[in-house]
Amino acid sequence: MYQRVGTFQGQTRTLAGRYSLIGLDQAATGYGSTSDRHALVLGVFAPEMGHIFPGVWPYSMVVVVMVNGSIPPHRDAPLRRGFQRYHIVLQTNENCWNYHAGEWAQLEEGGIYTMDCTKTHAAINWGAEPRVHLVIDAAEFHPEAL
Repeated sequence: MYQRVGTFQGQTRTLAGRYSLIGLDQAATGYGSTSDRHALVLGVFAPEMGHIFPGVWPYSMVVVVMVNGSIPPHRDAPLRRGFQRYHIVLQTNENCWNYHAGEWAQLEEGGIYTMDCTKTHAAINWGAEPRVHLVIDAAEFHPEAL
């Protein structure tokens, strides 16, 4: 289950539009698009997020699920000890659904969520605009900085 841990107070839609600065690699299905260009993700998003998630981000990427796109069910490798995976929802719509460990949920724009990436998860977007998440692994989270 995705667990909401905070709400980003910044301009999420403005940040979502920055994915075009990074470039996207097509996921295996050709529908969901991702970027694992870690250095670029850091340069584009750390200025606004660094005070909320201070320290090293050993992993970060932008996940964009295009209109009528999906990310198939999968599991990720366990995280480094002491780190947590965060999804910051930069853009979504009422027809986006996220699956995690047997449950479907609609994550709210601006929401900051944690999840266990070793459990089966997926996403689908039947909406009229892309769904954009910033995904980072961080050891620290400072909700008071929101």
